[in-house]
Amino acid sequence: MKKIVLSVFLLLLFTPILIKAKDYKGAELRTNESYLYGRFEVSMKSAAGSGIVSSLFTFYDSPDFVTNWNEIDIEILGRYNNEAQFNVIEGRHKMHEHRQVLAFNPHEEFHTYTFDWTPEYIAWSVDGQEVHRQTGEHIARMDKPQKIMMNLWISEFYDWTGPWNDSILPRDVQYDYVKYYEYKKDNTFKLKWTDDFNFWNTERWSAASHTFDGNKVDFTSDNIKFKNGKLILSLSKEAAPVMTTETQETSSEGKGQIQEVKQIDDKHLQVTFRGNTYAPYANKKYFKVDGKGAIKTKLHYDLRTLDVYFQEPLNDQTLNKLEYTGPGMKVQDVEIIKK
Repeated sequence: MKKIVLSVFLLLLFTPILIKAKDYKGAELRTNESYLYGRFEVSMKSAAGSGIVSSLFTFYDSPDFVTNWNEIDIEILGRYNNEAQFNVIEGRHKMHEHRQVLAFNPHEEFHTYTFDWTPEYIAWSVDGQEVHRQTGEHIARMDKPQKIMMNLWISEFYDWTGPWNDSILPRDVQYDYVKYYEYKKDNTFKLKWTDDFNFWNTERWSAASHTFDGNKVDFTSDNIKFKNGKLILSLSKEAAPVMTTETQETSSEGKGQIQEVKQIDDKHLQVTFRGNTYAPYANKKYFKVDGKGAIKTKLHYDLRTLDVYFQEPLNDQTLNKLEYTGPGMKVQDVEIIKK
């Protein structure tokens, strides 16, 4: 993210007021967990087009972020066919930017982008070769745990991203994988996890549903897809009506109602919702059987079907005690189709 007007950003994030939905929709996926230091690697094919920003970045997502900003960026602007931009933002939104010329067009094929974040330096690599490194006093101020985020949006700062023309819609950015390596005190990195995006791992990722000043899009889970082992974030045009807190709450009630529950095996249920759902409603913590929580959930591509896994075997007696308590949702009793 860049050049955010902080007061409006905070207003949109935290204040339940009358807000007019924006005409364009984008998408953002973010980790549920925050990370302090490490190696962050992505294979991506960015979206082409003036005004568009494709990214992978880390961000300190806490109430005091305004005065303790911590963010590390890989941003690819659709206006250029041979450039990536790297940035560190710290303190009161002080930026340390770098524009990197590439030997290829990042919008035409997948390439690997990486940054190493340590207490002493932050270094960016492209396709395994280091191309930029930052040291200095500002690195010491990069000491806040950050979430990993990927997003696609349209900037209103045309001097940065170029002018916008919606005749180019729709546009997609594709991600083949993301890897996180833990930073070790001996200045090495240990691979902790890889996400190949074969499905939406709701234990790891949540969808964003906000916007910020200078951004022409609202982020929505509707523009997030998983297909053929790729995460796809999309830009689209949608003239949406005025939304209020009241109408948002009303519309959310139907979205999480459960239509059907099937028992697949003795530790596995398959839940079908009446409408689209997404990560906030698919978290394992909202499912219990006889007071014992689920250990894992897996959301299907249709965004309506959810696999729910339990540690203990399920039987007729325990299945009658299935609970679902998703946020803002009505709990609906349904008959379980048993194996």
